[in-house]
Amino acid sequence: MDAPRSTRARGLPEDHTSKATAKPSTSTRVSLSRPNCNNLNNVNTMMATEIAELRAQLEADRKLREADLDIGKQLRSENEHLKSTLNDVKKQLEQIKDRMDKMAEASSKREEQLRQDAIARAEIEMEPTHEGGDAVVELEATNSFTDLAWKGRRGHKAQTPIFGQTPKQQQRQRTFEISSGQPVAQQQNAGQCQQQRHPKSEMLRGRGLGRKRPDVIVVAPAVTPEKTYTYREVYERLQHSSLQDADKAKVRRGYRTRNDELKLTLSRDTDAGTLLVRVQEALGDCGTARLVTEMSEVLLKHVDMLATEEDVRKALCFVMETEVITCTVTIWEQRDGLQRARVRLPRGAAEHIIGRQLKIQHFEESTIKESDHLFDKRLEIHHRMDAAGMTRDILPDDDDGIIMAEVWMMLLRSGMVI
Repeated sequence: MDAPRSTRARGLPEDHTSKATAKPSTSTRVSLSRPNCNNLNNVNTMMATEIAELRAQLEADRKLREADLDIGKQLRSENEHLKSTLNDVKKQLEQIKDRMDKMAEASSKREEQLRQDAIARAEIEMEPTHEGGDAVVELEATNSFTDLAWKGRRGHKAQTPIFGQTPKQQQRQRTFEISSGQPVAQQQNAGQCQQQRHPKSEMLRGRGLGRKRPDVIVVAPAVTPEKTYTYREVYERLQHSSLQDADKAKVRRGYRTRNDELKLTLSRDTDAGTLLVRVQEALGDCGTARLVTEMSEVLLKHVDMLATEEDVRKALCFVMETEVITCTVTIWEQRDGLQRARVRLPRGAAEHIIGRQLKIQHFEESTIKESDHLFDKRLEIHHRMDAAGMTRDILPDDDDGIIMAEVWMMLLRSGMVI
């Protein structure tokens, strides 16, 4: 109310007065907008901070996703590796299954072959043959070590009655079946009862090899640049030689082999080494004689460390009361200062000295015991051959039932035996 009065008093126009009165209102508006600018700055700062935090969070999430992707890739690779390993295992299982099938088939074939061999031996034993014009008798069929080993394993597990009887008993049983005309089932039941009453074989009792086979002297005709001798000349030389009648009586039987060699089977109580020397002296340059005998091994413990192989041989000769003994001595030293000796010698001599005390010169006495090394080695060979699906015909089995170590190592090197 006072302001308009003053303007009128001064005589100013109304429009100028309104403009003058409007200026103070403009300055008031400017002073009121400054706090709003500060608020905007604060808001911008807060938004920038939030944006930075969001960016950092997004970056962390991105890194986590990348780590998860890397873990996923590793899991995929491990899964593929496990799948490939599983496929390899499946293939190996299939191979093992095929191998087991082959082993079962080979074992069944082997059992069938053993049955046929037993029947053939029985027929040979019951029907001796004579070849040529010479008075030569067929050698009695005997069981080699390989047959005993296979019979001990197969017959004991399968409990087949064929291994519970000798070939002569089997032949008698077949003859009795034909002559008596009884039913076959009754005969089989009787055979089974007889097998149950039959004692456990020596093969399975104490790892024995059964009854010792007789020694054999093999005479081969000589081949010289001047002359080639024949089987007949060798036979005539022995018949008309200076051999004593007592020596000739020790020869149980002889026959001609496929290689035109004369094979002489000796009596069980014969000194084979002495008779071999006499036969060779009687032959002269007409032929060469060699002795085939079943070998065995004995083990000597607590042998003095100063004893030698020659000392062991002399002590064995003293125990056996002979001048010369055919043996192979292997000595090795123990940690306690003593030695052990493994002696390979003819089985008859081994059975004669097993269990006796052996004194090597002035050293301590040691007990002679049977060694299982040779038997375990032979049986291991047959186990490996059975596992590989091989037959024993592959290995050269010599007359004394000993498989040569050189051939065994050759088969190992060639990969035929696993």
